[in-house]
Amino acid sequence: MIICLRNSLVVVLLGATAAMVGCFDTVSMDKGAADGSTTDADTDTDIDTDADTDSDTDTDTDTDIDTDTDTDTDTDTDTDTDTDTDTDTDTDCASTCTATCFSCDVPGFIGTCTEVPDDEDYDNDCGSCNVCDGSGGCKHVGADTPDPKAICPAAAVTGACGEDGTCDGTGGCSYKLAISAICDTTCASAQLSTWRCDISHNCTIDTTSACPASGGSQCNTVGDDCVYSCTTDTDCPTTHFCCLGTDSAICDTSAAPPSGDLDSCVLRSNLGDPCTTSTAKVCPADQCVNDVCCNSPACAGDCYACNIPGAFLGYCAYYNDSDGVTTSDSPVGTCATSFCRGCGGSSPNCENVPIGEDWNSDCDEDTVEPCGFNGYCDNMGACDFKIDNGISCGAVQTCSGGIETDYVCSTHVCTGSDTSCPTGYGCDGTSCTTDCGGVDSLCMMSTHYCCNSTDVTG
Repeated sequence: MIICLRNSLVVVLLGATAAMVGCFDTVSMDKGAADGSTTDADTDTDIDTDADTDSDTDTDTDTDIDTDTDTDTDTDTDTDTDTDTDTDTDTDCASTCTATCFSCDVPGFIGTCTEVPDDEDYDNDCGSCNVCDGSGGCKHVGADTPDPKAICPAAAVTGACGEDGTCDGTGGCSYKLAISAICDTTCASAQLSTWRCDISHNCTIDTTSACPASGGSQCNTVGDDCVYSCTTDTDCPTTHFCCLGTDSAICDTSAAPPSGDLDSCVLRSNLGDPCTTSTAKVCPADQCVNDVCCNSPACAGDCYACNIPGAFLGYCAYYNDSDGVTTSDSPVGTCATSFCRGCGGSSPNCENVPIGEDWNSDCDEDTVEPCGFNGYCDNMGACDFKIDNGISCGAVQTCSGGIETDYVCSTHVCTGSDTSCPTGYGCDGTSCTTDCGGVDSLCMMSTHYCCNSTDVTG
């Protein structure tokens, strides 16, 4: 060991070879050996101003600042590529600082592996809704607290059952609704559907049920619920009417459903069912015609009605007196009181019954009087007769006492009509004579005789 003393600085050199022996400038004593490449232990007491924290592969052209004022440039020209084995802080911190909640980025300790402060997590060691506790561990973020790392999706971008952007206090994301909670109700085609959150946090249909009859078995206009009651007919579908307190004649107003019908939608009657003007709302579209529910608001005309029995009951249809079917005949008196007027089945108005027909049995045949009705109408609103007035009604003509009697229809009665025989002539059976033919008896014998050629004198 050789000790050199210079400038009041003691330098101790250790070495085993003669090449290491000697006195050197105390400021510029370098880690380089004579051969220019050594692996030193680098406990240099060089008072370099460079506190190089690099992995020294320096060409060491440093201008050493000695304690003396000389600005001597080292005479050693070693371009030493020192491979230091020291544990300087120049080693990459991030590659070795891997413990949970330790970081090289802690403010004030940049580059040094240090515990992450409480409520921070620079390297996301703890995951969503968790932060460091300041002691090298993780802790949960408080419930309903926004996720500080924004890993939990925001409420605006998730469904009804999805995340709400906050933490749940147990290290996970919080959800808007719990599993099995109702997330929606929808109504369509009179079916009410209840939606609930499933285990995957999706809003799905859970149950479906029919809307109640009290609301007319219908959905509301919004489509999120059924209709359960009413205050006017317009609250109900067209097939129903609203049973109000004044409708006791057509619905049970004693109580609300299920005991009664009050303030609920009630099914309307069918076409053809009985009704009155005051209870017309029981009919479809409030149409009561001829005391039955009708498909039309009015059936104008004597031959047009809604109460025709049979297949047309409840429908405005023509009466038809001409078809021989009694059920379709117009009511008595429909076409006034005159005979031979009726409904022909093609017009709403009355018309004359044609010749040779009698739709309503107005003209029964007179089987006694030869001049009476023939059993048919005359197309002029009256019954027709067998023989017109003035025409012989078929009775046997008679002649007696110079009076010939002929029978003709008069005022539709077969009546005898007397005609006197020509002067002086009498009757020849059933008629007057016009030639006595030499027979006195053919003349009025009380006053005349038959003049023959033998009776000629002078």
